Amino acid sequence: MQFSSVLEYFIPITVYLLLTYNFLATTLFCFKKELLTEKKSVRRFQHFLLTFIFICMIIYHNTTTVTTPQLSIIPWIWGFLSGHVFITPKKRWINELLGLGTLLAITIVLFFKQTEIVQVFTTLDVAVIATTVYLVYISVGFILGAFLWSNSLNK
Repeated sequence: MQFSSVLEYFIPITVYLLLTYNFLATTLFCFKKELLTEKKSVRRFQHFLLTFIFICMIIYHNTTTVTTPQLSIIPWIWGFLSGHVFITPKKRWINELLGLGTLLAITIVLFFKQTEIVQVFTTLDVAVIATTVYLVYISVGFILGAFLWSNSLNK
């Protein structure tokens, strides 16, 4: 089994597990329950894991030889998860659950219509500009994750 095929499964599974955990933590916190969100060791582990996943995404993107015409939403999800985990603003702009719902709605739209959305901005083939699209996903996801889905540590 090749290293890139291992990363092909490791990256999405880990990102989806982190998303599920943070989704549950946000939902339970809004209902006055707690799910390990106040523990510094859990936050440090998430910081480490997100950094490790980012490095794995770079390695996978540079070592894979398959040029798929279909884009992945993993960089988008990684971006808004990182914005949520790494950035802790002093004041939230929007309700945490509403912000998470907005990000998940954008994710659903991207999942089904991302090729059409990218083709609105350029006429180039998706496989040619995949790196640029992924960088935009990470950047915009990080910014929106930091603003819409504020961290629950400072409440």
